[in-house]
Amino acid sequence: MDIEITEHQESEVFDGHQIAPQFAIALKDFIYKNISLSASINGRSSAASGQSVNDVTDTKINIDTVTVTAVGITFDSTNKRFTALAAGNYIVSGVVIYQTTTDVKLYQAVLFKGLSGGSSSAYSKSSLISGGGTYSLSIVISDIVTLAVGDYIELYTFHNSGLAESTLAGSWLAIGKI
Repeated sequence: MDIEITEHQESEVFDGHQIAPQFAIALKDFIYKNISLSASINGRSSAASGQSVNDVTDTKINIDTVTVTAVGITFDSTNKRFTALAAGNYIVSGVVIYQTTTDVKLYQAVLFKGLSGGSSSAYSKSSLISGGGTYSLSIVISDIVTLAVGDYIELYTFHNSGLAESTLAGSWLAIGKI
């Protein structure tokens, strides 16, 4: 729906309908404060290549290619993370893609939340047990995370296959303020 608000002396037009000026003021205020600003804070980055993931080790995914330019947040290409410039709740999603898996082993995508003071810890995990046979595996994770200014989000993975495994290009991390 397109929103068009034009001002008149006695009434205003919203989406082709006449509305009271008091309602139009409240509606404009709501739109500008809650929709326009929140919707513009987002970003997405992906891994341009695969990487080796050692057994029983939390490994940061090498997200190095910006696929949606970060707006209202900072993407740190050196540390592979998104950093909040505004406090609030964010929807964070990610995918880790393994090239092959070892039969009946644990594979995880993990969101790490870092505090502006420097410490970080696992915030949310999505786990899968590989089924019969070896095949590629995509692990999806999504959560709502409360971030203060300077807090950051990173995407990690973990497995216990007994040997080093490889991810494929295309693993990604996305964030949007809600």
